[in-house]
Amino acid sequence: MVFGHAWQLVMDVNYWLEDAAKVAESFLLNCCFCTSEWVAELSSGLAFPKALRLLRASQFTTVFNSVSTKVSDRYFFILVRGNHLKHPRLGLIVAKKKVNLAVDRNRIKRLMRESFRCQQHTLGGVDVVVLAGKGIAQLSNTELRRRLDRCWQELADKQQTSA
Repeated sequence: MVFGHAWQLVMDVNYWLEDAAKVAESFLLNCCFCTSEWVAELSSGLAFPKALRLLRASQFTTVFNSVSTKVSDRYFFILVRGNHLKHPRLGLIVAKKKVNLAVDRNRIKRLMRESFRCQQHTLGGVDVVVLAGKGIAQLSNTELRRRLDRCWQELADKQQTSA
């Protein structure tokens, strides 16, 4: 008898979780900057744990001192260096001198992290530092995402030709 109630509780929780996922997906689709492709990427299981981040100054310095590949756009510059790991790591530099408002700096970093998270499977074992340039704050979310995706693709192509 107790087992039956526990099973019903598990079934109710699973049903609730499915409904919550549908509500979250609907909310994201109705959001001003989300598209159905982005929602599909969000639910695909690609994560961005701490292991995928450059956190210490020494890690950034290592990339600056031994850059193997550079990819640039008018609004940002990407420096790449191979690492001994099997996964890529990301470091972001969005200086106050280049982007005055904290709101814009945070938006830009959020979009950069999201773009990297969705493209990480194409990059392999590299350390990546993205430096924001002047004027990047004026880009819309979709334009910034489009430019970043193009640069990630260019970087993946460079890695394939060098391998």
